[in-house]
Parts: sequence; C-alpha cells; structure tokens
Amino acid sequence: MGALDAFYTTWSQARTTFGEGAPTTGDSFDGSARLREMQATIASAAPDDRWQGTASQAYAAKNAEHAAVFGKLADLDQRMAAEVSNSAAVVSAGRRNLDDLQKWVDAADASIPGGQSGETMRMILARKGLSQVSDTVQRSTEEMRAIGRKVDDIRGEYDAIKGESRKASGLKENPPPVTADDNRTHDEKVAEWFVKLNEWNQKVAKLTATRPPESAPEGVKIAWNEERRALAKEQADLAQEGVELGIEGAGVPPPVAQGGGPSNQPRFSGATGVPTTPTAGNVDMPRTRRL
Repeated sequence: MGALDAFYTTWSQARTTFGEGAPTTGDSFDGSARLREMQATIASAAPDDRWQGTASQAYAAKNAEHAAVFGKLADLDQRMAAEVSNSAAVVSAGRRNLDDLQKWVDAADASIPGGQSGETMRMILARKGLSQVSDTVQRSTEEMRAIGRKVDDIRGEYDAIKGESRKASGLKENPPPVTADDNRTHDEKVAEWFVKLNEWNQKVAKLTATRPPESAPEGVKIAWNEERRALAKEQADLAQEGVELGIEGAGVPPPVAQGGGPSNQPRFSGATGVPTTPTAGNVDMPRTRRL
C-alpha cells in the first residue's frame, strides 16, 4: 500500500457522507408570504364602528390574537427556512473543502520525486491530508449540531403556537361541557363564535375558488365534494352553537342539497345553516359566504 492510499480511502469515505446533488435550501420550507396574507385577511375582519359594546371588544381582541398567531408562524417559517439554507451551506462548504484538498494533495504528489526521500515526503503529505479531512468533517459536524439545536428550539416554538392557535379559536386541550363551571363570559363565547364564523367564511371562499371543472379528474372532484360536505357539517354545528348562545338568526336549518355539482354530485344552494346577516340587537354583524 502506498503512503497516500490511506488518505485517499479516508477522503473518499468522508466525501460520501456529504452526498451528491444540490443540497436542499430553505425556499421550499418558507410559507411566510402566504401566512402574512392570512394574517392580513384575519386582521381586516376586525369589527367596525357599526358594532359597539363588550361583545365587539371581545371579538376584536380575539380576532387580533388569532391574526397574531399567523404572524408568529410566518416568523418561524422564515427562521426554519434560514436554518435549512444554513445546513445546505454547510454541506456545500464541506464538499468544496474536500474537493480542494484532494486537488492540493494530487498536485503535491505530482511534484514529489521518487526514491526513499519521496516516500518520506508522501507520508508527511498523507498525514497533513488526513488532518485536513478530520478538521473538515469535525467542523461540519459541529455546525450541523448547532443548526440542529436551533431547529429544535424553533419546533418548540411551533408547538407553543399550536396552543395559542387553539386558544385564539376558543378551543381547549380537554374541553369541558359548557356548564356553570365554564369560566368564559357570554360575550367571550359570542366573540369566539364569530371568530369561528369568520374562519368558516374563509374556508368557503377558498373552496369556491378551487371548484373543479367538469373535465377535472374524478378523484379531484370527489375530494372537492368531500371538503364541501365537511364544511356543511361545520356549518350545521355553528348554527346549533349559535342557537345555544342566543345569536339571532343562527338556528336556520342546514342547507338542502340540490342541482348538479362536479361529477353530478349535489351542491348546496347557500349558507343557510348559519345566519346570513347575524345580528346582536340592531347591529349588523359579519356576513357569511355561500357554500
């Protein structure tokens, strides 16, 4: 075995650990732009001057809290994407350093004369090369570990925001029955109901915008209809909850299927399971979209 064989074997093993092809950057993980749009959409649903009183204030606070959740998620998405890009940079730097090292060793080997003195020089070159391989791998490992710790921290913040999102929507981890033990005021319950109504309207708008044409694949049409049926169920649940809260107009029966939707499936004529113009007293409230 030649003096440099050990170097080339070790170098090859180290280079393999860095993989091939372009490393994945954080671009595909960054959904912050869409999350900012959702934040702006929710923030725009804040009550205007036509709706006054404690229920309006409670709704405004809950709506702002919900919008803030999307802002925090956007920030986390950007941070996560940055760490993914950092890891890609570590991989690229490691590959580049190893490739440059191999070229340097090849060039040095070519300039070494033959004979015993040449073998001695190649042994020194091999030790130097192995040391550089070790340094490159160790440096990359340490940088990846630091990135991993940051990613773990970001995941922890994602988990924390999940709790905030549930709270902003009026949900609890183990929701108790609505009894005298429920410490929410009636105004808070009404505000949370309107937040859920606003979310439902957004889902309906998205569903309407993505309605597949008759020429769409059958699977696409089936999936669209399944989502529509799920929204109809959610609509009925909102109506029932609205009745229990005493919200005027919330108890209209759920929609009746009629007509032909995609793939000749029934479609719903309108959002009649929740109030079309819900009111509190004589004050107009947010309108619902048609399903």
